[in-house]
Amino acid sequence: YAEGLSRALLPEILAEVLVCGLSGLTAEEMVKACEVDDGCMKKESAANGSKGLDAQPPIDCVGRVGKGLHRTLSEDGPFDCVLIMASTRRRASSPMGITRIVADSDSESEHVVDHIQRLHEVCHSAGVPSVILSVPPSLFAKEASGYGDKYDEVNFMLQEWARGADATAESQGVLGYINTEALLPYSEDSLLWDRDGLHFSRAGSLHFGAQLAE
Repeated sequence: YAEGLSRALLPEILAEVLVCGLSGLTAEEMVKACEVDDGCMKKESAANGSKGLDAQPPIDCVGRVGKGLHRTLSEDGPFDCVLIMASTRRRASSPMGITRIVADSDSESEHVVDHIQRLHEVCHSAGVPSVILSVPPSLFAKEASGYGDKYDEVNFMLQEWARGADATAESQGVLGYINTEALLPYSEDSLLWDRDGLHFSRAGSLHFGAQLAE
């Protein structure tokens, strides 16, 4: 959605929007990638002053290689703000080639929220404020037994966290909360959604970015 966002901000705002969209990683997995990235960077830095270039990068479900959040902030900045949209479910394939949905291994919504908060805290520790994008809607959230309630709980707690941070935004680093479902609600018949029921289509990504700019 970076392309749609940067286009929609013109001509009033000329912005360079860097995106790291990794499919199929839960918030828990992104935090683990951050921890590996940070640990390797510290180890390498202590050893020879490097930036930890041997850190294990996160790899998504289609084999794309990304960067850990620590590395992105340290190597590709400076940044004025970071928008974080994380999920609690991912797509996986069985040896038979059957696609299934795997939820975050933590059963408690509080644990999921903790993982997402930790991603934001990585940004704050680097001096960069962040914006919470709610866990996006999906066919899975709509139909999977028990997941819809968890989806609602996680987003409610994230919104409350953002509201609580308003009074201390300067120190907390959270600038606000954006309801992604309000910008792009899930519809099985919409061309804005991929056929897998989990991801935006290209048209949906452009639309979502334009809506964010509003």
